[in-house]
Amino acid sequence: MLLFLALLVVDVFVGIVYAKKGHPKVDMTALGLKMLASAIFVFNGLYLYLNSHRSEYGRLIIIGLVLGFIGDALLSFDPFIKKNQYEQRNMIIVTVIGAAAFLAGHIVYIVAFIKAMIAKDAFNAVVYAVSLVIIAVITVTVKTKLKLKLKKLLVPFIIYSLGLASMASFAISLAVNAFSGELAKQAVLFIGPVLFMISDASLGMKFSDRERFGSLKIRYVTLITYYTAQMLIGYTISFV
Repeated sequence: MLLFLALLVVDVFVGIVYAKKGHPKVDMTALGLKMLASAIFVFNGLYLYLNSHRSEYGRLIIIGLVLGFIGDALLSFDPFIKKNQYEQRNMIIVTVIGAAAFLAGHIVYIVAFIKAMIAKDAFNAVVYAVSLVIIAVITVTVKTKLKLKLKKLLVPFIIYSLGLASMASFAISLAVNAFSGELAKQAVLFIGPVLFMISDASLGMKFSDRERFGSLKIRYVTLITYYTAQMLIGYTISFV
């Protein structure tokens, strides 16, 4: 537990330094900091897996963490994109691939949560459905209140949001049904995916309107919640 907390603090600290260094443009130093922060949450997952019962759940979570690592690399590919007439096209390509890596990671997390619920005979469709509806309502409300105009990003936003919301809903369902009375474990399972949603929501805000939401403060929110989320999701390996 102490090692996990130490890694969590270090990971968030490196993420904050990266946020500052990589704003408004990511250079090689900033990219190195980002990948160090991402490597820490992958290491955390691997360490917990090797020192636990090495379950299929743990293996799936590690795959999800690695996909997050890959997505992080691609979404900050700026230093490697040549400044020519193909710059914008190439940035769109790596961004789409990076987002696909994250979506794949969410799908892997979903599979992990479902398998854990089946193994513990703890699946409850009602809890999952209610969680999904609540998350959907919050998402639509926030989008409406902030007057976000997604335009060409609307379809990718819907697809990605469904994957992310499903992941969070399955995690909440697992927490409620499999760990009743174990508040600490429920909190870890609940908070990780919820922070992931906050992180991606703030990132989506930036993509939809850089003038309003491209500030360093929003960037801090994005990265602090993201690295904390990945660390907490990784920590579930130790008890699920």
